[in-house]
Amino acid sequence: MKMMKKAAALLMTLMMVLTGIASLAEGTAVDTTWTEYSLWGYDHASIELGSQDGGCKVTVDWESSALETTEWVYFCDYDEASNTLTSTYGRKDVLTFADSGELTDARTVYEDGQAAFTVTEEGLLIWKDLKEDAGKDMFFVRLLVPKAERAVMTDAEGNEYDMFAISSMTLDENEKVTAITGRFERVAEEDGMDVPAYLEGEMTFAVREDAMILVPTDPLYDPFSPMTSVDDLYRWCVDVFLEGREPEKKDGAAEIYLTVELAVNGDNEVYAIGYVYVPWQ
Repeated sequence: MKMMKKAAALLMTLMMVLTGIASLAEGTAVDTTWTEYSLWGYDHASIELGSQDGGCKVTVDWESSALETTEWVYFCDYDEASNTLTSTYGRKDVLTFADSGELTDARTVYEDGQAAFTVTEEGLLIWKDLKEDAGKDMFFVRLLVPKAERAVMTDAEGNEYDMFAISSMTLDENEKVTAITGRFERVAEEDGMDVPAYLEGEMTFAVREDAMILVPTDPLYDPFSPMTSVDDLYRWCVDVFLEGREPEKKDGAAEIYLTVELAVNGDNEVYAIGYVYVPWQ
């Protein structure tokens, strides 16, 4: 039940990503919008962007019910002058699933759809459906990756720890993050309140030089601000949370506490990091 699982993971991520940075000095939401994989969310809808054959493939999913998903697939060309994707092909399908999650029916509604996609100055993705106006009044927020692609650990009781609480960052000579150390974390409940629960034992992951780092744009005043990419996680943390004060360093590692989501490849290298708001941090 790929699409439904993706939508569920999308909503979970959207609920958890609630704060961001005070300015866009380190990067903007439109810098790499059309050149790398990205996932966007609005309510029960998601938009997935990915490059294909020199253009861009855009998939829009709307979970209309627990057993039905409407999907639009567009192949688009990019216009640099207007920073807009315009479709050259558009198809709408209705996908039906059994309770088990098995796809039972895929019905094509049409194959002559047209759409355009733009990003606002605030970093929100706009879907202009030129055939049915299905994207009217939708403003998509950039997310990290679906839960299926995130680093998740499970304890002996079956509890999933899908966040990572960083306790220190290893830095190179230019103070770029090369590794992070911390514990896997999840949201637990105690006396009706959300509290942190941690998987026993710290772990260290190498961070790829080209890792995608996503943070919301306004942590102090707008907890629902859209995501933006930054190049330097350490400097962002210092500027936003420490007001420019350098943290204590030991053996090339800086003591910084931050909760994130991780995407990790087969070599246990982090290729994507997404900041996550938790009320206890």
